[in-house]
Amino acid sequence: MKIDFDWNDPNRLLRQVHDELRRRGDAIRAVPESAVRAGAFELLAQIKQALPKKTSTLARSATVRFERPEAGSFLARIGTHLPYAAYIEYGTGIFGPRQRPIVPVRARALRWFAPLQIGMTGDGKTVYRSAKTRSGQTTVARKAEIAAIFRRSVRGMKPRPVWREQTAKFLPRYVYLIQRELRKETGGR
Repeated sequence: MKIDFDWNDPNRLLRQVHDELRRRGDAIRAVPESAVRAGAFELLAQIKQALPKKTSTLARSATVRFERPEAGSFLARIGTHLPYAAYIEYGTGIFGPRQRPIVPVRARALRWFAPLQIGMTGDGKTVYRSAKTRSGQTTVARKAEIAAIFRRSVRGMKPRPVWREQTAKFLPRYVYLIQRELRKETGGR
């Protein structure tokens, strides 16, 4: 059986998951709190492992928060406080929601700084000028070797939907966790 979830509206997604859980088991009235907690921490670990790790700041910032929005319900929210997480998830520029190139707003060109490249290795890795250290060569660029780059527009960044993909892959495991916790509560019936 194939299930199509609405990933754009988190509240609708939550309703869809609850409806699907009710369809799969008539005994499910409410998901046990222990299943929500176990599932949230397991999903958080999978998301952290799959997030891009240039500096690992995004992975370190991912957290789980538990809430009781109304009597008898228990909710886990997995997310981050970093605003650029949405750019990674949904993409930017022509690859993002607006599907337009990124152009300057108050200037004639975009500007950013990057280390000077001196070539490519045989396996496609970029080689930068390096600074001498006591242990030998490093790939850390010296401050004088950082150059400003100017462009009138850039295409943007392709989306890397880690949160959506990991959640979709986790749903069968979550159903199993709920069933396991229900068996514990009902004494194995």
